[in-house]
Amino acid sequence: MTRTALAIPRKTAPHALPAAPDLRALRRAEDHPEIDRPTIAVIVERYLEWKASIYAADTVRTYRDGLRHFAEFLSVSGINAFEEDADALPVSILEQWIVWCRKRPMHRTGRPLSPAAISVYFYATSDCFGWAARHKLLPERFRWAEMHAGAMEALGRLQRRSARHDRRVPLLVAFVDALPLPPLEATRGAAEGIQRLELLRDRALLHLLLSSGMRKAEALSLNRAQLEDGWATSAVIIGKGSRERTVFWDKETQVALQAYLQARTDTYPPVFIRLDANRGAPGLDGEGWRIGRQVCGLIVGRYSKLTGIPATPHSFRHAMASAMLNNGAPISLIQDLLGHASPTVTKNIYAMFEQRTLREGFEQFNPSASQQVAELEAEQERRRRAT
Repeated sequence: MTRTALAIPRKTAPHALPAAPDLRALRRAEDHPEIDRPTIAVIVERYLEWKASIYAADTVRTYRDGLRHFAEFLSVSGINAFEEDADALPVSILEQWIVWCRKRPMHRTGRPLSPAAISVYFYATSDCFGWAARHKLLPERFRWAEMHAGAMEALGRLQRRSARHDRRVPLLVAFVDALPLPPLEATRGAAEGIQRLELLRDRALLHLLLSSGMRKAEALSLNRAQLEDGWATSAVIIGKGSRERTVFWDKETQVALQAYLQARTDTYPPVFIRLDANRGAPGLDGEGWRIGRQVCGLIVGRYSKLTGIPATPHSFRHAMASAMLNNGAPISLIQDLLGHASPTVTKNIYAMFEQRTLREGFEQFNPSASQQVAELEAEQERRRRAT
């Protein structure tokens, strides 16, 4: 075998390649790593910086909250995370923390934390320790596999409830569609024009949430180019976990998006923008006007209050998934459309909504008492005749 396949030119054009690392030095560092003993707080900050570089902002926010609760546990246990390193922590730290969380009352209600909340906090903290172990920031005595297994045993099996939503959520969309839209000739004043555009925006937003099943953050991150100014019926997005997927919406949603975008007088990229008087300056490319999570919740909450139908932005995602399941869609299809990493997640959350399939199976395989009696009597008659 010749070495010509790996031949490297001795001279390259200036700026042709970025500076390369010293691979031999890196190898030596891997074989003989220097002992790094950062404080617990530094480990957490490094972890969150890494998490923010590859995960969505909502995910990072959730993990930060979980680690904040862990820091509270360390503080009341007499450990200063800003001064001490991981050597101050016992191998059973996660087990002890889980037990403490089960007894910890919530600040607002005084009741203990729910199993779901404890699970979220645990996975955030466990992921941080796993990352620290992979980067050799923990002492060898931690025995990460043993540490994690003990914590999982302490956590126990979480009893998940299937998703709940009011079946009337589509009626909320119909209510917004039925609201009278101020005619164009009556919108010469600024106030009337804003009211018209707000209603068009809200219609488009609610239709999109229901038809596509997108998460709130995913819908709010859309730009006009992705929607082809309202002509598209699908878009490629980067969802939770930085996973790319294609989302789709129906003709009604397309019409609502077209009406809203065509009524806009600006050319800023964000699809859903604030129109209230307190929105401030548009900023670069109108990003200062892009609707945030809180404003989206207020929009849905306003119509929820008017109709008496309990709903949040996430309710539309549940409604879309349950409607498809009730119409016979397979779990794998729902998984792909919703952007779940595992079909188990989809099944745990939404399978209880598959009411039509359950009813059909129930009626097919569970005969009534009179049917069972008739079958027994027929069997007895056949036996009598045979004798």
